[in-house]
Amino acid sequence: MSKLIGVMMRIFILMIMFVSILSGCDAHNLPPAANTASVTKPEIVSAPIQSSAQLTGDAPSQPSSQPSISSTLDKFIARGYQVEEKHIFTRNFEGIGELTVTPVTQFGNLTEFPLSLILTGGNKEIVLTQMRADGHPMFSSFEAISFKDIDDGSPQGGYADITVIANFITGAGQDGAKPFSDVFIFKNDTKGGFVEDISLEDKITSSIHSRTFTMKTVFDLAKSLNNNSHTEDKQATHNQVISNLCDKATLTNTDLDQVIQRYNDTFTKQGLDLSESGEDNMYLAMGSCFHEETLRLTAANKTLTDQVQAIKTLLSEINNAIIRFNLHYNGGGTMYTHGGNRSEGANQFYIHQFVKMTLNGSKPDVDGFNKRLAEINQGLSKLKALNKVAGTDDWESNRDKIDVAKRLSGMKSEVETMASSVEKLTRSLQAQDPAAVYLLDRLVDKIRNILS
Repeated sequence: MSKLIGVMMRIFILMIMFVSILSGCDAHNLPPAANTASVTKPEIVSAPIQSSAQLTGDAPSQPSSQPSISSTLDKFIARGYQVEEKHIFTRNFEGIGELTVTPVTQFGNLTEFPLSLILTGGNKEIVLTQMRADGHPMFSSFEAISFKDIDDGSPQGGYADITVIANFITGAGQDGAKPFSDVFIFKNDTKGGFVEDISLEDKITSSIHSRTFTMKTVFDLAKSLNNNSHTEDKQATHNQVISNLCDKATLTNTDLDQVIQRYNDTFTKQGLDLSESGEDNMYLAMGSCFHEETLRLTAANKTLTDQVQAIKTLLSEINNAIIRFNLHYNGGGTMYTHGGNRSEGANQFYIHQFVKMTLNGSKPDVDGFNKRLAEINQGLSKLKALNKVAGTDDWESNRDKIDVAKRLSGMKSEVETMASSVEKLTRSLQAQDPAAVYLLDRLVDKIRNILS
């Protein structure tokens, strides 16, 4: 009986222990391996939170590897910038594509420039920030933005640019609270981006004397500056062409017609001005080339230098007298002035040939000299004997007769000037050599041209 009781007691104790184990189970006290046996539940993924800085449009269904306007604006906004909502525009830029331009600004920003432009479209994102030195003034207001071609009409034109006007204040001094305008110009570089034209910005702002200005003022000044720049570029090209033409090929050529043709062909190829006045300048540039070489050749010979200067002066006097004679005879006409300008250039070629012939030395040609001089004097006599002017055969009124008399008197006066200058010229050509005959030949041709 006692054994039975002992067995029952052991069974009772074991039952109590078993129940205790079941009721007091603690998962945290299980060994690590026990956790891995649990079934994995489906993961709950939260929907992406729309950024407060995002402008428009739904969030993409898949993450994009391209930068987003949302992320870029978030960074600016986190630094205290605000979006200029009224100045957000979408524009197609040549060579780049369609871009949305979003300006962001910040008041009181003294650590970084308080204005930037964020350009987005397609796979592109461009951030444009003005290049300004430290210590810039404080932002006041965003005034205007334009996408017109600021180089319109110039060789660099044809592309849409970005121009911004914003107002700023210094915050110091008597006018510290008064706003003043600044302009920022980002030019389409035709390579898929924009470049700030600081030089043009400075030229525009330095040309404006009011504190604030408008976009019209900016574009009017830009046009004027571009025109000036274009003129300067053309002048630089003109000067370079002139310099290149004054070479050995020109200076060793003894045929004036060939030299003129070379200049004309080069001017045409380079697109330089060949209008009446442009052609005048071409002849004068050619003459300047020969004149400079003449000075070099005579630099060591004072007697020849003085003779050349006298010849140059006398040929100019004869040339001017011929111009005035033609104007009196024909009653005006710019063609005679143009012809005179070109004769001045040609004269320098003739003098250069004279100098080279003189330096080479030659025997006198008195007969040739006297023959040419006689032809010149005979031609002058015919000019002096003229008693009519062009276009007045049917004039009968007293007024017409008075006008004709004045013109005839002017013609005779110019012939006397020619004769006086020719006499001085012959005295300066005392050698009466082939070089002197060469110059007199040129005068014979000039007088024949008048008579014809």
